Formats: sequence, C-alpha cells, structure tokens
Amino acid sequence: MLGEIQNLLKENVCEAQAQKMSAYMKGHFAFAGIPRLKLLKLAAPIFKASAKNPLDWNLVFDLWQEDFREAQYIALEYIGRHHKELVSSDIDNLKSLIVEKSWWETADTIDGFVGELVLKDESLKTTMLEWASDRNLWLRRVAIDFQQR
Repeated sequence: MLGEIQNLLKENVCEAQAQKMSAYMKGHFAFAGIPRLKLLKLAAPIFKASAKNPLDWNLVFDLWQEDFREAQYIALEYIGRHHKELVSSDIDNLKSLIVEKSWWETADTIDGFVGELVLKDESLKTTMLEWASDRNLWLRRVAIDFQQR
C-alpha cells in the first residue's frame, strides 16, 4: 500500500500548485501539489482495498516520514476511515504524530481522534491535563481544542 501511495504522489506532481501550497504553509513542508479533493479521489481505490484490514500504524508512520505533505494527509484520512478501531493505547501513536511534522492542519485533524478516545476513556483526561501544560505547542493546542468539546 505504501508503494501505491508513493507512486500516486510522484505521478501527480504539479510544481506550480506545489509551490503555492508550500508558500501557504510558510515553506515548512514540501508538497506534490495535489489539491485535497483530487488527492482523495486518487487515493479512493487504495482506501477501498484496505477497508477490511485493521488499522496499520506502521503504514501511518511510514506515510508520516514521506517528504510530500500529501502523504501525511493520506495517513490522516486513513486513520479517519478506521477511527472506530482506535483504542486508548493509540493515544501514544497520535501523540507521536502531533509532535512530529506538526502544523495547524494536522494537529486540528488529529485532535478529533484524540477527542473521540478521551470521550470513550475518561482516564485519558489526565493525559489532556498533561498535554495542556506541555512544552510542545501542538500538544497544548490539541488539549485546548479538547476542552472545547
């Protein structure tokens, strides 16, 4: 699946769009230049083929390491399609995603998954209190967003 996604990104690079997307994100990330709706349409067959398989955190972390930002977007969409499988122990995996390659758009997506977990397992509220005072801006942001639920 990783190879399919890598090929999908490489085959659909649009330099002009990539420059605009990178500029919008203040140059923090390299982009393939694939707009979100097109990206989801291109990835749809991959998501469909993996729908019956359990959530694969190795795939998520492999996508997170890819250069193109769209790989992280695919990882988040993939998690979203498997969100009902998330369990309390996945909070550590989500934390890893929050603190690595973070920016507002990924943190704001991940906070939805975190919120679901905390609402399912109230013992994770302690984790939110810890994150609220963490040195990492993005962990604090997710903890603050959770408080608004």
